[in-house]
Amino acid sequence: MKLEQKLEQKLKQIATFWSTAVLEMARHKDTEVQVIIAPDDLIETLDEHNIQLQSMAAMGRAVEFFKNEIQQWQKVLGCIEGVMGILLTVQRAWAALEAIFLGSQDIRAQLPDDTKRFENIDADFKGTMEDIFSVKKVVTVCQVDAREKALEVMYKELEVCQKALTEYLDMKKNVFPRFYFVSNMALLDILSNSNNPVKIMPHIGAVFDGIDHLVFATPKLLEGGEDEDAKKEPPREASAMVSKDGEDVPF
Repeated sequence: MKLEQKLEQKLKQIATFWSTAVLEMARHKDTEVQVIIAPDDLIETLDEHNIQLQSMAAMGRAVEFFKNEIQQWQKVLGCIEGVMGILLTVQRAWAALEAIFLGSQDIRAQLPDDTKRFENIDADFKGTMEDIFSVKKVVTVCQVDAREKALEVMYKELEVCQKALTEYLDMKKNVFPRFYFVSNMALLDILSNSNNPVKIMPHIGAVFDGIDHLVFATPKLLEGGEDEDAKKEPPREASAMVSKDGEDVPF
């Protein structure tokens, strides 16, 4: 097969793939937001096609007839690479912070300015993902005017939120160093349930090595009968600790 025929065939394969390539999307956890999933094959094909186009462009006069088409596809794939890269980065950062800034009352109270900042980013991100979900076609999604720039702005704002969150958690760890033994997500769960010790039991083994859980006493009722408010209160007084080996140590 002549060189020209091989080049034409490769360019046709590239054009066919990207004319039909679509993003696979699904709902993020319990939200209504559609996010991109499993883009590994897409990114792998993108890298492969970029390498093929670079090889073609390096042939010089041998590919003069296809020069414009090669350059055009290099521009298109370069755009896809740039937008997909920042889009997936923003999506990961948003997914890591979404439950924290929107679901943790402790964080909302302690970091009100950053919570407001995240709410604005959240609205922009959801709008972008709605637009992407309505199209899904990779080339169309990535060639929207100023999309890459808008995503870069979102990421910078997300970095500000992440920095504020990290500083807040570091402050808590400095106050009580055993918090360094748990992940940030676990620490957030502990802080958000500080008034309900029963809910933080899944993390106590990481904070205090050797302890599996605490045994909590039932809230005491007022003399003269049952007190409805007392029954609704979560238990806060521990009567014993139980080791990971099952040893029960009464207080």
